[in-house]
Amino acid sequence: MANSYLKKLNTDNQQQDFKQALDTKFKAIDKQTDQLIHELKKRNEQAENEIQTYKQNLESKMRQNDQLIQKYNKTLNKMTHGLFALFYVVLVVALVAMVTGPIGHSLSIDTFLQTIHDQIVEGKSIWRYLAYFLYLIPFILLTCILLLCAKLINTLDDKF
Repeated sequence: MANSYLKKLNTDNQQQDFKQALDTKFKAIDKQTDQLIHELKKRNEQAENEIQTYKQNLESKMRQNDQLIQKYNKTLNKMTHGLFALFYVVLVVALVAMVTGPIGHSLSIDTFLQTIHDQIVEGKSIWRYLAYFLYLIPFILLTCILLLCAKLINTLDDKF
């Protein structure tokens, strides 16, 4: 009976030892799993934080880029207006030089003005004072040419 009792105790002790060994092993596995899960959560949080920081930096750079593009567009617009204004001034100077210069002589503008002057000086009637308005004809023509050029420049400016 003592033998059977000892066998039973050995069997019970072996079962308890086996259970304890399994429990210890499973607890170690559970502990390692919990540590791994905790570490993964921590790394995921770090990755999410880094992604958020990257997104914020990217949005900041995009806003700065948009501001630079707006400044560039304003500068380009002002430069275009300046170039058209410079072209208009050169055009005015060229037209005035041409009208008062050799082309004005070829178109007989100087003889036209001399004829008006002679008519006013030598005329005896009251109508000679209306001849002063004839002095305005070359200026009206020049003004019309300049207005047409200004409209052309304005349409080109709107087109670009």
